[in-house]
Parts: sequence; structure tokens; C-alpha cells
Amino acid sequence: MAVAPALLAAVWIFRHALGTFFTPDDLVSLARAAGLEPSSPAFRPLSAGLAFRVQWAFFRLDPRGYHAVNLALHLAAVIGVYALAVRLSGRVSVAAGSALLFAASAIAFTPLHWLSGIGDLLACGLLLAATLAHLEGRRRGQAAWCWVGAGLAGAAALAKETAIAWPLALAVLEWRGNLGARRGRALLPGVLMGLAVAGWLALTRRLPGSGAADPYAVSASPVHLAVNLLTYLSWCVPLPNPLPDAVAGANPSTWPLGALVVLGVAAAIRQQRRRPRHPLEAGVAWWCAFLIPVLPLAHHTYLYYLYIPWAGGALALAAAVDELLGRLPQRAAAGIGGAALAAFLLVEGDNVAVRERLRLRALPLDRTLREATLLAHALPALREAGLPRGTPVGFVNPIPGPPVDLARSGPARAADRDSLAGYLPLEAVLRGGEALRLFAPGLDYRGFAATIPPGWENVECFLYEQRGWLRPWGRGQRALLNQAAMQAAYGRWAAAESSYARARAAGDTLPQALCGQVVALYRLRRSREADALADSFALRWPGDRRVPELRRARDETTVDPDLVPPFDFRIAKGPGARRAP
Repeated sequence: MAVAPALLAAVWIFRHALGTFFTPDDLVSLARAAGLEPSSPAFRPLSAGLAFRVQWAFFRLDPRGYHAVNLALHLAAVIGVYALAVRLSGRVSVAAGSALLFAASAIAFTPLHWLSGIGDLLACGLLLAATLAHLEGRRRGQAAWCWVGAGLAGAAALAKETAIAWPLALAVLEWRGNLGARRGRALLPGVLMGLAVAGWLALTRRLPGSGAADPYAVSASPVHLAVNLLTYLSWCVPLPNPLPDAVAGANPSTWPLGALVVLGVAAAIRQQRRRPRHPLEAGVAWWCAFLIPVLPLAHHTYLYYLYIPWAGGALALAAAVDELLGRLPQRAAAGIGGAALAAFLLVEGDNVAVRERLRLRALPLDRTLREATLLAHALPALREAGLPRGTPVGFVNPIPGPPVDLARSGPARAADRDSLAGYLPLEAVLRGGEALRLFAPGLDYRGFAATIPPGWENVECFLYEQRGWLRPWGRGQRALLNQAAMQAAYGRWAAAESSYARARAAGDTLPQALCGQVVALYRLRRSREADALADSFALRWPGDRRVPELRRARDETTVDPDLVPPFDFRIAKGPGARRAP
């Protein structure tokens, strides 16, 4: 009953995660699970390998099952935090508070909305189980339990590399946990596990690189380490900030809040140092130990890196508040503590809800939701097109919108527009056609283009828009006519004239293409060429009712719909729209 509120809060706050679609990072693991590409036993064999294979056998391409598993793992970790807090503090109130702080924190947003977050979820649950097994071994005086704990921690390292830091958290627990003598012998299984994992990572070349171009390059600069630490500390404070990691980097402006947290933790430890139990120190040690592996990363500072450390952070915060309230009468302490937890739930619940709703140009600001939304919108149209295997497909948008700087979460600055204009979010999430292998197998991916390029005569073209919706344009003349109609609707007459000319050259001259080219030439003030084409049209189709309209098109500003059919801007949204976040 004490842990039930935390479980209910987690389910309610993160319930919308169950409706999130796949993301590009998930496609690699799904493709390996489906046997479409060779597996990589060197990279997280437990989470990215075995876990995805087992889930693939049950859920295939239904993301709801995968997200349900992730949510279940989060709930299991909540129970683990509760159990660990009971063992270390001896107080149910501290344990219930720790579980609630961990369960409802917005830190869990990305692991629960991102299938690949199963690595953090699995590792956290296994590390909590490993620590509980070690404590049980120390209580019983049986070394076998300590070896079981080391084995569980080793399994956690196969899910996420940061589990290698478990011996550090264990050392502080032995030192300040009053677990008895023979600490060296008790730590031996954990130390051997850490050495074994380090050797395995070195042999499989999973250790971070040192080159500046390496995406997981590390920096030992004291300034970088300090700023990164203060950034992570500030993110642990429950403030109304739904997207603290909008820029995935250390934030120097967070140092005042981070420094205040350091002072608060130091003061709380000093107050609790003479107590027979030290749950606060154990929680702080856990937080620090599992943050150390990611702290030196030069290019990656993510909120979800705090998921495993926050299991200890929640314990430390609950213990500190309990120590503070212990000086008050019991009824007053219960009221203030309950109000503080309620405020935490409201703030973090609102942060999660707002993060799910935040949009920039109709796309979610959160990267995970943005990529999932794009895939959820685009893939149903490809499947519903019913194209035979081997069909080449390409994606076109001749009227692109202004570039957006997703890193800054706003419109691109003038100085950056040239570098950003080539980035297309939908092209990035399709990962060079990898998504088609799973969701539309057999199609030949030809890429993206602003206009239909030469050589795409047999390519099945789709108009794409920034939210990922697709509209089939057909191929050859039909695709060129659709492109020309869109260009004409936006007043891009030179481009429209070129598209109409290409459509005419692609086969038999079509009245629609000839009419459109005449109007475009008139708008470009190339009257002589337009008159010649209008005469040609009248000779070939003398009875067509559009002949007199072509003559009047020279001087009129409005275009008769019979000459250039208006472009239909509607995009078929298919079943995927109902599943879109």
C-alpha cells in the first residue's frame, strides 16, 4: 500500500507514452530482431539484442507492446527504489517518498517514450536488484548472495555501460551502511565484475573515443566537468521547465542553481552524519557513481542520462526532507511532507504534459516525439499505396518552408540558413531508407529532392510536408503535372513552365500541360512563345472551349481554373494519424 501511490502516479503521468510510435534509433534494433541485418553482440547484447528479439516475437510492428514493457520495467524499478530505501533508512515514509519522487520525475520521459530507452530501464532495475542481493548477503553473512548481486550488476552492464560504476556506489554503502566487518571480501565480487566489464568494453571497442569528431568523445577539462555536473544537478530540481535539455549540451547558466544544490546536499549530510543510518549518503553516492561515466562526454548532455542516478537522488532527497521534518510535531511533519510531494507531482506531471504538447512549426519540440511523429505520419501512406516490390520511390517538395534550427528550437538565423537548408527532418528519420525495409519491404528508396530530377521518370513520387504526411503523385507525366500545379499555385511561374515543358516532353502532348505552359509563359512576359503555343493548341484542338480563354490569359491577372487546375493541398492522413502523438 505504501508504494501503490507511486505506481499509480507513474502510470497516470506517462500514460501517453503507450501511444508513441517508433523512432529511427529503434529501427536498427528492430531490423536486427527481424533478421534483416546481422546482429552486433558487442553493443548492449541484453537490451538492444535479446530484449528486442523477445519482444519482436510477440509484438512485431506494434509499438504499444514495446512501450507497455518499458512502462512495466519502470514500475519494477519504482518497487526496487522503495525496497532499497526501506533497507537503508528503516522508515516506510522515507521509502514511500523515494518511490514517488522516482516514479513521477520527468527524468523518465525519454526512456518511456523511446523504445531504445529499455537499456536504461533494464540496467536500473538490475542494479537495484543487485544492491538488494548484496545487502541480503551481508545481513545473512552469506557470500553467495554477494556473488548473485555482482552477477546481476554484470547483466546490467550488458544493458547499459554505465552500470560499470556499481562498485563505487557499493563501496560507499559498505563504508557508511553499518553492514559489518570484512568489507574487502564483500566488495570483491563487485570489483571483479567491474574489471570484467571494463575488459569486455575494451575488447569490443565500446569505450569512448578521444577524438573531437567522435560523437562520444570525452573531455577531461575541469571546466567542462564542473559545468556538466552543475547542469545535471540543476535538472534534478523540480521546476516548471518542461524541456531543460532542449540543447543537448552543458549549460553554464545553470551554475547558480547547481551550486545551491551542492550546498544543500553538503548541509544535509553534515546534519545526518552522526545518525546510525546514512541513507542520504548512500543516495548521493549512487547518484554520483552512475553519473561519473557520462560526465566527461563532450557532446552529449541528456536528461535521460539521469534516470539511473535518480534512483539514488530520489532516496537522498526523501531522506533529507525526512531529516528536516523530523524536528516538527508528527502531524505537522506529515502535512508538510504530503504537501511537498503533492507539489512535486503537480510540477513534474505538468512538465511531462507540456513537453508532450510543445510544438514548433507543427512538429513536437522534443526530439523523440518529433521523430516518432514523422514516422507515424509517413509510413501508413507508403503501405497503403500498395506498390509492388522493386518499385523505386522518391520524395519531393518543390515549395519548402523556411529552415528551422531544431537545436535552438526556433526559426533559423540568417547566418545559419545555408547550413540548415539541406537538413530535412523526414529524410533524417527515414535513415536512408532503413525504415522502408521494415514497414514497406521491397521498395527501392531513391531519396529526397526539391523538384523531380531527371532520371526519375519511373520513380513513384510522393509529396511530403513538414509533419511527415505524404501524398502520392504517381510517376512520369502525372508526377510532373502535379509538381507544376503546385508551383503555379505558389506563383513560381518559371519553375512551373519548366515542369509543364518536361511533362510535354515525356510523351504525348497533353492539353493540360500545354495550357499550363502557355499561362506560365504569359506570366513570365514571354508573350511570343506563349502566342505560338496557343496557336498550336488551337490548331490541334480547335473545338476545345479553352481556346478563347488562352487568348485572354495574356492580359488578365487571374487564371481560369480550366487552364491551370488549382492545386489540392490536402494530404491523405491514413490510419497513422490516430496513433500520432
